[in-house]
Amino acid sequence: MDNSKNSQHQLLYSNLKASIFSNELKDNDWLPSENELCLQYNISRPTVRIALSRLEYEGFIQKIHGKGSKVFLKKTALGILSVSGTSEGISQDLGLKSHILSRPTLKKWPPKFTFTVDDYLQKGIGAIHMQRERKLGEQTIFLEDTYIPNIDLPDFVNIDFENKSLFKTLSEQYGITIKGGNQRFKSKAANQYEANILQIAGEEAILYIEREIFTNKPDFKLYSFLYCNTANYFIEGSF
Repeated sequence: MDNSKNSQHQLLYSNLKASIFSNELKDNDWLPSENELCLQYNISRPTVRIALSRLEYEGFIQKIHGKGSKVFLKKTALGILSVSGTSEGISQDLGLKSHILSRPTLKKWPPKFTFTVDDYLQKGIGAIHMQRERKLGEQTIFLEDTYIPNIDLPDFVNIDFENKSLFKTLSEQYGITIKGGNQRFKSKAANQYEANILQIAGEEAILYIEREIFTNKPDFKLYSFLYCNTANYFIEGSF
């Protein structure tokens, strides 16, 4: 096996894929021609075609006979509706990463909260709030606000949730497991903050999901609010 040829088409494949993830190459943009790629990378046309064929197979580009190759992002299913949670519901091959925008913080429940919260939680216990963004490559796909009742969660506010599963942490450290829930969906215009995080135009329509999540403890529910950029992905899953 010629390892130099393998590394050559791997480099071209990785560089083109990185350009697509970073939006340097956008959906429907034409890639440089095979001749241009040969000259740029000092490689043969068969080596270029191996890299392009791999990108086409993985759903990143489309080859058009007689014209060349263009970015063609097939919509990929993101299984965030699964009871297992956002991170576990998405194929690890897609490389979903979480970034904490607001670490767990004690605060009062919002006065106009979407879901009905028991009075003793509203008046006496309070909430733990955290905000995360979920990224595929450089593209933010979800902005997520989460509210958790501050019940028997010692040191929770000190946990670093960067690329860490909330559901798994609750299960392993606090014995709280997810049992199901309710979900509501609607389309809404993104405000400027949401648009900036999701890297879209202000007032662009986004999918908004409200989730009331039940656990093995009757008085312990989680509330999650998702703002979704579904331009290149669709949502699926069971709940």
